[in-house]
Order: sequence, then structure tokens, then C-alpha cells
Amino acid sequence: MNRKLSLLIALAAANTATTALAGGYTFAETYGVDIVTYPSGYPGDVDANGVLTVKVCQDPDSAVAPNLWENSLKNTIATFNQLKSTVGNSQRPGPNVQLGEVDFESVALHELGHCVGLAHVNAASESGLAGNNQNYTKAQVGTNTILDYAPGPDGVIGSADDVRGDDINMNWFLTGSNNPFILPSGPIDATTYTRDVANLPAGDNFVANADRDVGFLYDTPNTETIMQQGTFSGEAQRALASDDVATLMFAMTGYDRTTGTADDYSLQLEYSTAADGCDINVSFDNSQTGFAVCASSAWLTSSTARLASANVYFNSGFNWFFNESSPCTDYISLEQDEWQMISMGCTTGISHGRTVADIMSPYMTGTYGTDWAVFTRDMDESDPSNDAYRRMEEDGDIGDDGTLDDVLENGRSYWVKTVNPGESFTVVGEYPASPDIDLYAAPAGRWNMIGHTLRHNVSWSDVQVIDGTDVKYTDTVDHSTEMAQQFWVYDPSEPSNYVTYSDAIPGLEPDTPSDLDLKPNQGFWVKVYKAGMKLRIPDIVSSASPESAPAEVIATRTSAARVAKSSFEEAPAAAINDGRPTVDQMGDDGSWFVRIRAEANGKITRGSILGRMEGSLNRKDDRDLEQPAPFSASSFAVIFPHPEWGGDEWGFVSDYRRLKESPKGKWNFSVYTTADIGEMTLHFEGPPEILDKLRLKRPEQKGSVAKRGANYTFTPEPGFNEFVLKVRK
Repeated sequence: MNRKLSLLIALAAANTATTALAGGYTFAETYGVDIVTYPSGYPGDVDANGVLTVKVCQDPDSAVAPNLWENSLKNTIATFNQLKSTVGNSQRPGPNVQLGEVDFESVALHELGHCVGLAHVNAASESGLAGNNQNYTKAQVGTNTILDYAPGPDGVIGSADDVRGDDINMNWFLTGSNNPFILPSGPIDATTYTRDVANLPAGDNFVANADRDVGFLYDTPNTETIMQQGTFSGEAQRALASDDVATLMFAMTGYDRTTGTADDYSLQLEYSTAADGCDINVSFDNSQTGFAVCASSAWLTSSTARLASANVYFNSGFNWFFNESSPCTDYISLEQDEWQMISMGCTTGISHGRTVADIMSPYMTGTYGTDWAVFTRDMDESDPSNDAYRRMEEDGDIGDDGTLDDVLENGRSYWVKTVNPGESFTVVGEYPASPDIDLYAAPAGRWNMIGHTLRHNVSWSDVQVIDGTDVKYTDTVDHSTEMAQQFWVYDPSEPSNYVTYSDAIPGLEPDTPSDLDLKPNQGFWVKVYKAGMKLRIPDIVSSASPESAPAEVIATRTSAARVAKSSFEEAPAAAINDGRPTVDQMGDDGSWFVRIRAEANGKITRGSILGRMEGSLNRKDDRDLEQPAPFSASSFAVIFPHPEWGGDEWGFVSDYRRLKESPKGKWNFSVYTTADIGEMTLHFEGPPEILDKLRLKRPEQKGSVAKRGANYTFTPEPGFNEFVLKVRK
């Protein structure tokens, strides 16, 4: 039997912290804990493509002039439509909102959430609890008829160790997981989500919630679901968090709560100023609320609520901040005739467009495809061999399959090149929150072009790898079966094109600590072996505030004509001592390394490392770091080839062996050049007692060509020039 009932849900203004949590639905607290609420128009208005359009109408007779808050309302609609999970979405103070102001866009995002069916996710004011106790995870009273609440040993309200007695949990969470800051890669439906606390991980008392304070327990700072009651003066919270997206997606599975069935839908909000045909009406009306409220009614059954009407009201008696202009602007300059990897540091597609035409065309000169171009890397989920570079289109068309073929996405990087001097463009958008980035994998490794998502440096060691429900770090993932430990940055001033830094590998330390940071607008490469993982760049400011694909794939992007335009500018010869730790000392345990550097045409490589170290193996291990193939004209690199290891690696920049009493050993290495570059000198750096034992040989020549670490000058041929370096007893 259907019943039509009304509900009034308000957001309180606050100056103390409040809570967020695993998601729940309006009407469930009063009319049945298992109720899932669906937006107005479901299921009858779902079109043939499975899209449910919900019209959001701005009242032209609002007490506050509509033109003042139109942009903010449109931004909230665009945010819902992108349905993107982010971290770092709670910013205090906000990027352009000041203390003493209440951010309208943040409050509107919360209220629209109510008006499409999402409930307060914390206990909130309707619980009758006071102060910080409203931050406990939302629940109904149990058989003792009172809410039970006490913080556990961690002292954080809303966390997994809270003591809740016989309270009945109201929020859906991922079975077997109690981390509300993770959005799973698999289906989000009744087969994977539950309300039953019996499905929590062993040792957890109650469902944790995605409160900002709880986020620090999960190494997810400055992050909070939008569906918590309470906002702070000067706070901006303009992006969805994982829990918001999961709760919306759970409802999108329809009445049967099963992904992939006929009653599924996707939600599309649509802005309008029409007086009728509206699903959600938005207005400033002081007679309806003391701050902000969504007043809604719904048709109910024992397990469903279908919204029949929804109205959002705001009170004009607050110092509202209206986000009328985009607070984020990034200026990106381009070098003439140089490939450059870029990323979007501002969130695009909210207040401004996000296509090549929107972002770059207004600034670039000449003809697209002739004078300048942007390339993306298309990844085939089912067949890595089909991965390929594709020149992006400028027209902004959406393909028949619904993909935005020419969108510049946050979290991805792009190759850009122009033949014209002095070119630049400006990216305009919203201040970024950081989306989780899907990674593509293959057992032999798969190259992913990633873009830095934030506008400040983030240390590589703080970057997280989301593996199912596990949160790992770049130094704790398995580097042979999950993801390589390093990232690669393209640097046209580096002779080998790509720079590999590692603070874990002696000899490959950075010149400065910030070299191990991801930097604004930077593109980089990671190599991934395990499917289903995501990369997360947390909102942690670095204290110090690359791959290429295999060479044969690079060639599909770089025609001979383009390569010819990518020559290096001449530069003074680099100093051998570049400020990194010296290599002239043996370790206390007898470990050692030698750095080989190649110098030609006024350029010098950072160095390739060989040596012996405790814990290293005589086969591939974590200390053997891969070197991508260079592709620019006049590039050169020193690598350790190792085809006997059976992988598809082009070469390695480090080759450590097992530590033993004698340093004796033989290392094969190659000097690779892409063209005739004239005379080259090899330099050897290391402890004197090791250098004294070195003998450099070339396979085609008898005897040693250099001894005791002496420099060796020769003229390399294009391609691989092979050497053998022997260390005597």
C-alpha cells in the first residue's frame, strides 16, 4: 500500500565539528530502516537510455536576486551530474569564501542531496542529542528505547570503536569493510552493501562514518561526506566524497537493488527557471526556514520511498557567499617544438567547459592538428595490446557510446606540442578536490599516464594505492605484482628524456627533496601489474613544497617529422657533482655502488647505478628500477638490459646484486642513442677501493678500454652500444 507522507530536513549552521557517515536515505528513520528513497519521476520518467532527468528550478521571485546565486546553483547541479568521488573536499577556509561567510554552494549541494533522497548521515539535531554527540553514526534506538553512545579508545566520535549498545544502524556500508572513504571498483548493490553490523570487520563495534575527524584515522585528511548536518563559517565543501557517490549509486540499482537489471537508472539534474514541470524548486523564503531546508513528500511502501515533491528554502538573514567566479586559474606555458606532459590542476566541467576546445583553443594560434595538438592514451580494458595514443578532437562532440572523447579529465595527463613560440593557455575552473584515479593493469605491467590532481606539491611517499578495501602506499605495494615503486617524469632537458627518482635506492636520490613530489600541472607515468586498483593523491602538502610507454608504442604517436622538431637546445656542460650524496664511501656492512654517467653535446645523464647491497638479489628485485626508452632526437641513456629476466622492460637504471665478501662481479650495460651525437664521455663515480678494481671492456675489442674508474671517451653509433664492466677481487 502506498502512503504519501511529508518530511522536513534542515541543515544547521555550526561553529563546531559535525559528522558524516556511511550513507542512508530520507524517510527511513521514521518509516522503516530498510527504506531506499528514489528521486521524483522514478520509475516512470526514466527514458529509453536509462536516464532519469530531475528538473531543478530556480525561483525567479526569490527574496535574494536569482542572478546572485544562479552560478552556484548550476555548479551544484554539475557536481551531482559528474558523480565523481573525491578526497580533500572539505576546505577550511575555502578558496574564495572568507571567515564570517556561509558558502551557499556548499549548503545547496547538501540540500539537493536531501531532495534526491539522501538523508543526514550523522545523528544530527533530529536525534535529540546535543553538541558533538550529534556526530555519532546515525542509528535508531534498540529494545532499551534510548540511543547508546560512548567513544571508544581512539576518542574520536563516529569511528569504528564507538560503543553503541543495541542501537540499530541506519546506514549502508560495504560488506566486510568499515572504511567510508573508499568507493569499491565492483558493483554497489544489495549483494555488496548491507546495514547489518554483523558484516563489519572483526573487532569493529559499529559503522564508522566519513566525518572529517574520522578521516584522519584512515589517512584521508580534509575529507567529509556532503550529507552531514552542519557547516562552518568560511568552509567550502563543493565536491562529493566516496560515501555520497556510493549512496546515490546504490539507489540507482532500482527497486530490486541489483546492478545491471531493467530497473536501473542514472541521475541527471537539469537547471531551469520554468514555473512548472519542476521536480525540485529552490528559493530564498524566510517564512519556510531559519537557515536552509529541503521540504519533501513521498509515496511510501514498506521498503521504498518515491519522492513526490521537493522544495529547497534558504533564509536570507545570513552572510551568504555566492561563488559567482571560478576561484581556480592555472597558467600553463609551452615550449616550442617540445613534447610536454600536462595535467589539469583545476576541476573542470563545473563552472567552465572541459574539452580541448573549451580550455586550449581560445589561446592557441595556428591550425589544430598542424601547428598544435593534444594526445591522450586510450586504454583498452580487455586487451592491453590495443592501448594506443590518439589525437584528441577539438569539436567537443560526444560519441555514440556516451564517452566524452575530447574531455581533459582531472587525474589524467596529456601530451601537448606546438610549433609556435611563446604559446600558453589558462585553465579556469573550481578549486580542486582529488578524484580517485582508475589504474589499468596487465601481469607484465601496463603504463598509465597520470596527472597530478592538486595545486600544491604532494610527496610520492604520501600517495595511496586503493586495492579493493585495502589502502596501501607506493612503498608498501608489492612492486613486482601490483605496481612499480617509482614514478617517471618526462623532462626534455634530461638526455634520457625520463627521470627516475627514488629515496629508497642508494645512488638514485633526488637532487632536492621536492624532486620526489608530484607538482601542479605535472603529468607522470606509473606501471601497474594488478587489476582493479586506484591511485589516490591525498590533500597533504609536501614538506618540500614518468614513464613513457615502450618505445615502439611511442613511435605510433611521434612521426618522423615530429621527432625532427624535438631537438634539444644547447646547454652548458653539466657539473659532475650535482649536490647529491657522494658515492665515495663504502657502507659499514661492505655495501657499495658505482654511478655511470654519460656526457655529450653539453648534456649529462643523472646516472645509472650498479653495486652490491644487503638484501639485494642476483635476479630482479625492488632495487632494480626500470628506465623507459627515450624518443626525442639526440637522446641518450645508460641502461642495464637484462633480457634474461623475461620481462618486457626496455632496460634498467639500477642493477644491485647480493652483498658478498668480495665485490667481484660483471655487469653488462648499454649506451643507447637515438641519433649520431658525436663524441661521448663515460664517467664513473664510486668508492676509490671499488674504482681501483674496475675494468671497462667492449665486446668487440680485446682487453680493457679503461681501468680504475678512468673516464672513457668514444663515438657511439645510433642504437645500442654494449659494454662490460668488471669488478675484480
